[in-house]
This record gives sequence, structure tokens and C-alpha cells, in this order.
Amino acid sequence: MRNLVAMVGLALLTVSVVYAERFNLKSDETGEVYGPFDYNNGAKVTIGKSSYTLVKSGSVKLGKGQPAWKADVSDTSIPSAAARGIAHGIPFSVEKAYVQNSVLHLSQGKDFFADQEFIIFLFLRQGASPDGKRFFMSVDNTLGPHVHFKYRVEGKNIPETVTYTKEYAMHLGFGKSVNGRVPGKIYLCLPDEEKSFVAGSFTAEIK
Repeated sequence: MRNLVAMVGLALLTVSVVYAERFNLKSDETGEVYGPFDYNNGAKVTIGKSSYTLVKSGSVKLGKGQPAWKADVSDTSIPSAAARGIAHGIPFSVEKAYVQNSVLHLSQGKDFFADQEFIIFLFLRQGASPDGKRFFMSVDNTLGPHVHFKYRVEGKNIPETVTYTKEYAMHLGFGKSVNGRVPGKIYLCLPDEEKSFVAGSFTAEIK
């Protein structure tokens, strides 16, 4: 990855820099997204035999038929497929899910600090189970779960954290726990510039 970034830097020396915007490097062949970088939107880059295009972070999409960021999810069904989305401009899929002290963690990355993570404070009664609980939030709500959104920044060891107590949209529900694990479904959309969201099903360990 570091070699790729270095090669990208060399390849884009002739591209005008737009410091007010951030862009991701998206592979036209594999769909993988790297970045963000401070280069012109739509710039074409060739590295080896691969062709790349720089696109705005907020315009990254998962493809036809896949979930997308929405301002309102009240009338949106939650996909039954494994939860996935976009986290600060980077494709996100839930690799680890658990509930601890009435806090739901949905994270991607295997290091001590997750690469990207949606942390939802459910504010359940002490000792209460998440079984059967439902949560609905619209951008107009002021009372409800709090969301901490964590994401890695190039050159920093500790992820950045942004807290949302309102102005986000969410539909979250839990099923019945079995053997210390509880199934759940979520559609969460944050109001950040990159339009971060996660939508789909997961099974969380209860710690």
C-alpha cells in the first residue's frame, strides 16, 4: 500500500492540486478505493497496466443494487445481506461486532485500533439485554442513541473520533440472542461530508 501511494504521488506531479477538497483513488478494474488525496476530481492515472480515476469521497458508491447513503431511512427496508457501507470515503464491511455495557461496536480492521468503526451507545438499563430492542432516529430527533464514528487518518496511530447525538438517520433492531450472540439489522447514515453509512445484517457477540 505504501509503495502504491508513493507511485501515485510520482504519477500525479503534473496534476493541479486542490487543497480545499479531498479525493479517493479508485481502481477502474477492481473497484478498490485508496486515499484520500488532494488532487483534481476526475484526474486519470495509469500505474503499470491499471487505470485509475480520482473521485470525490462523497461520491464513492458500492455498485448497482447495493445500499446507499440516505437522508431519511424511515421508509427504507434494511438489507438482509451482511452489513456494509462507506466509512469516511472508504468501503466498509463489518468484520467484528459485539455489544458490551449496552454499547454496540461494528468495526473493520484487525489491529488493536479498528480502521473504521461505528460505535452506538444504546443507553439500556443496567444489565438489560438488547434482545428485541428497536431504535429509530431521524435527523430531527434530539434524543436517542449516541454514535461515535472512528476512522484512521494516514500518518496517525490513533483513529479520529466524531460524535453524533442528533442529525443522523438510523433504523436498528435486534433479534433473540442465542449462546451469547445476538442477530441484528441496521441502516445508519451519518451527516458527515463523506456520507458515511452502514446497512445490513450482523451477529454481535454479547460481552
